[in-house]
Amino acid sequence: NGELIRLRAGLMRIRSLLANAVAAAADFAERYQRLPCRACGAPGIHGSALEQTNRHLDTRFSLAMPAEEAEKHAEQYCYGGGFGCFTLENQDVCYTLSGYPDVLDEYHVTEIQLLSTKYHIYGVTLHDDLQTALETFQSYGFTEDESRSNDTRLVLTQENVELVLEASDGILIGLRIGVTATNVEGVDF
Repeated sequence: NGELIRLRAGLMRIRSLLANAVAAAADFAERYQRLPCRACGAPGIHGSALEQTNRHLDTRFSLAMPAEEAEKHAEQYCYGGGFGCFTLENQDVCYTLSGYPDVLDEYHVTEIQLLSTKYHIYGVTLHDDLQTALETFQSYGFTEDESRSNDTRLVLTQENVELVLEASDGILIGLRIGVTATNVEGVDF
């Protein structure tokens, strides 16, 4: 009988320890989900600024998508030639494809410019309030590059991702996002 009591007491301690461990694991998981992303500041979402941006685009193509992949859908866009780049454009969006990660590398989507309200970048689109858009982008870790901004144009950056916002009377009239490529050889386009 004494043996049975000790066994039950041991079993209750194990149950208690197990319950505490489960509660601690759940608490850790909940706290981890609330940790801000180091790349974007969003809770519970992690990755580089480029990865984070691509998760917050609803355009058909993503930044750094290889040109071969984008060209599979080229018939839906007007082709525009350029020196060191080309564009695929329709009434809603313009994609610039150029060398990436270096300007002399294979072509990838390096810029996405919104031309209508159909698409969004971090939930922001054309004709949105500039201040609200700015607060949204800053909440994802973008900071203003004051040396390249002026009264009608704001340049925001995070790692190698750059946002350009153009506004008139506090309303977004231009919105584009891109990745910055290196230029190891110093090519002058």
